[in-house]
Amino acid sequence: MKKKIFVVLLVLVAVATLLSGCDLGESTNGLTTKATLETGAAASATSTPTKATAVVGTATLEPLAFQSKTTAGEIYQYLAPSIAYIDTPTGTGSGIVYAGGYVVTNAHVVWPFETVRVVLPDGSEYIDTPVVGTDLMVDLAVIGPIDTIVPGASFANLDDLQIGDTVYLIGYPGEGDAFPQPALTQGLVSLLRFWEKEGITYIQSDAAIAGGQSGGALVSSSGQIIGISGFSFSDVFALVAATQDLVDNIDALIAGGDPSGLAARNNILTGASLYRDTIELDNYWDSQTYVIDQPLDTEVQISVDGRNDVAMTLLDSYGDVGVTADEGIRGTETLVGTIDWSGPYFLIVEQYTEDSGTFSLESNVPLIPLNDPDDVLTIVPGTDTIGNIDYPGDMDVFLLSLERGQTVTITVDSIAIDGYVTVDYQGATENEIEWDDDSGYGLFALNASLEYTAPQTGIFYVVVEDATQYETGGYHLIIEEAN
Repeated sequence: MKKKIFVVLLVLVAVATLLSGCDLGESTNGLTTKATLETGAAASATSTPTKATAVVGTATLEPLAFQSKTTAGEIYQYLAPSIAYIDTPTGTGSGIVYAGGYVVTNAHVVWPFETVRVVLPDGSEYIDTPVVGTDLMVDLAVIGPIDTIVPGASFANLDDLQIGDTVYLIGYPGEGDAFPQPALTQGLVSLLRFWEKEGITYIQSDAAIAGGQSGGALVSSSGQIIGISGFSFSDVFALVAATQDLVDNIDALIAGGDPSGLAARNNILTGASLYRDTIELDNYWDSQTYVIDQPLDTEVQISVDGRNDVAMTLLDSYGDVGVTADEGIRGTETLVGTIDWSGPYFLIVEQYTEDSGTFSLESNVPLIPLNDPDDVLTIVPGTDTIGNIDYPGDMDVFLLSLERGQTVTITVDSIAIDGYVTVDYQGATENEIEWDDDSGYGLFALNASLEYTAPQTGIFYVVVEDATQYETGGYHLIIEEAN
């Protein structure tokens, strides 16, 4: 039987666990991770706020007269009041107060929520700050606006930034306080990397970076914000997107635009809920996903019935497996579990046969259907298709028509996920399925790329997923005729 990578992972993980600390969603080869949300004590602060919503701060900022020998302490005193602490039900991150009271951060910091808690160093708290927009391709989000007298930070160009220059990171790494102060780390510019597909320069530095610091500021030795932190590299380096390449995206999000072309996908918690559903799965790769957003300790019981071999998996928002149901090769499967995670869960229903199947589903808790706009799209050689891994464990299935003997190169280019691509077709044996993980190099050397020659004329499934099954975010799927 053919096996999905996802199925193999399920065997390895039996129950959901709450990840804490830094480097959540680390890639399988250890090359790169997002400097993601810090989970733990701070994440629970939203349930018992100690200050009122939208308290206006009283701190004032005097412009710092920047000089070539500005000290780290002076830079911190000048910029720290504009570095925001972001708290969600599943973790924490950092942000930068921008013009008009908007706060700029990473998309993965706020995902998948529509409102978040924001705290400034002066003690001001904004409990239900709306997420204005996200650019999932470049891992960018804007929230707000908040009512504050703290001035918006200005972003600078890289200009004459050189390898060996001193830089600073300001953010909230490993934070457990509900009303914290930002931390400062120092390092050198070790390398400048460029993501050609989106035209973004990334500043690589040995400044210490840890979970919770995503969305924080990278600052030059003269006190100018030159980057928004978001990734760690080889467990040693911070990899920071240059603000000069993000300003247009930020302004577009504030104006209500969609710079990525992926549209807003954070609204997964607002769909119409149901307790029963009829599921049509067309092939082996087809699946149906539902969102479960229930209080802690809620007992969940879900059953699905059909003639084909069907299975269910319940994942938390970090991709950890809560419980699975896959006992028989036909008939009814029943999933029973308890909600022990404060964020949303994802219920994935899939089958292990190539033929189409119809299934009836019943649940004791409301389910929100998640309809993936990337699935079953037709792609052709010579195109660059954008897509998004919408939730941990998501697999996007594209249809590619090829003639026998036709050869194409298929590449997944992304900074948000560790791309993994599979090419399959109806009736293929396990040995006839081709796949790739990291042959495409890319910014992190994690792009997937393979050259595929069609063994017959027909429709082929091109499946894109994250190799770790934990990360979410945008990607480019590039199909080219091989030379």
